[in-house]
Amino acid sequence: YDDMARFEEALIEGKWDLVIMANDQLEPTKTIFENLDAYVKRGGRLIIHTWSMPEVADAPLWETLGVRWMETNDLAPGERAAPLFWWDPDHPVFNDPNVRVPEFLEMSNTWERRWFVQHAVDFGKGFDPLAGYTEDPAEGAAGLVIGNGGQTIFRGFVDFINEADLDDDKIPDAQELWENLIKFILRPLPFPKLHPANSATGVPLD
Repeated sequence: YDDMARFEEALIEGKWDLVIMANDQLEPTKTIFENLDAYVKRGGRLIIHTWSMPEVADAPLWETLGVRWMETNDLAPGERAAPLFWWDPDHPVFNDPNVRVPEFLEMSNTWERRWFVQHAVDFGKGFDPLAGYTEDPAEGAAGLVIGNGGQTIFRGFVDFINEADLDDDKIPDAQELWENLIKFILRPLPFPKLHPANSATGVPLD
């Protein structure tokens, strides 16, 4: 959708195997994060990134996804975004179906105005930080977090900052990651869907 109100209407009225909110530039509606939170708490699968996270840092959705906003990379036109390192390179999101998706080490920035492009977050107990803005795992530096029994994926970065194809396979690295994230989150789930220690109600961040 290129209209956030239509996206929210579809979210509320439809039944979805997966909801993806890949928001590089649209202004969120006032209630979209509340409705996404309700959707996840009903057991829905969600992959999300949004430029607007610092403007809605207190939204309950982030706790449900096991993340807490720490800082944002606010880039001017032409400035390169920070590299994103894989903290668990053997995880399926980096290997299935695309094997060894390259780390996002050669960022670009084609945007023509200053914009929020990357968010570093802390992560809650029971949630899995798979990538971040430091070479080794560090508190407050995560950029990709999976939780809720593998039914939610938080991405702390917009799409337009990486156009690289570092493995020269004719598929942009960002596209490869998207394909893997979608396959992972749509995999058959064991019963029960949500582990008590990693439930859709979220884990408080100390």
